[in-house]
Amino acid sequence: LRILHMLLCVILIMGIGVLVDFLRSLLFMAIEKLMIVCLKLYYSKREVFDYLIFGACTTVFNWIAYIACAYLFLVPLWDAKTTENVMVASVIAWILSVIFAYVTNRMFVFHSTVTEKKAVLKEFFSFVSARIFSFLMELLLMYVMVDRLQINDLISKFVIGFVVIALNYIFSKLWIFKEEKKETA
Repeated sequence: LRILHMLLCVILIMGIGVLVDFLRSLLFMAIEKLMIVCLKLYYSKREVFDYLIFGACTTVFNWIAYIACAYLFLVPLWDAKTTENVMVASVIAWILSVIFAYVTNRMFVFHSTVTEKKAVLKEFFSFVSARIFSFLMELLLMYVMVDRLQINDLISKFVIGFVVIALNYIFSKLWIFKEEKKETA
C-alpha cells in the first residue's frame, strides 16, 4: 500500500504541476494578446497618449511643487494656511510646471522640429500665453472652490486639473505645435 500511496502522490503532484503550467500558459497568452491590443491602440493615437503620459508627469510635478510650497515653505513662513498662500503656492508650482511641460511637449509629444532661435522663442511664448489663460482659469476655479465653496484645496486642485489638461491639449494641438502644411510641387 505504501508504494501505491507514493505512486498516487507523485501522479497527483505531477497532475497539479501540469494544470498549473497550463493555466500559466493561458495567462501569458492572454497577457500577450492584451499587450498587442494596447500597443496597437497606443500607436494609433500616439500623440494623445504621449500627451496624457507627459501631462500626468507634469501634473505630478505640479502637485509636488504645490505641496512643497504650500505645506513646507509658506505655512511655516506665514504660520497658517490661508487663501493667499494657497494662491502663491499655485503660482510658483505653475511657473515650474510650465517650463517642464514645454520641454516635454516640445520633445516627446509634438516632436517640434523648430530650431531657429526666433521661431523657438515664438513657440515658447505661444505656449506660455496659452498656459497663462488656462492658469488664470485654474486660479479662478481654485478661488471659487476653496474660498467660496469651502472645498479642500487638494480636492479642488484635482478636479480643476482635468479642465486644465483638456484646455492645454487643445491649445497645444491647434495653435502652438501645429504641423506646418507641406507644399506639394
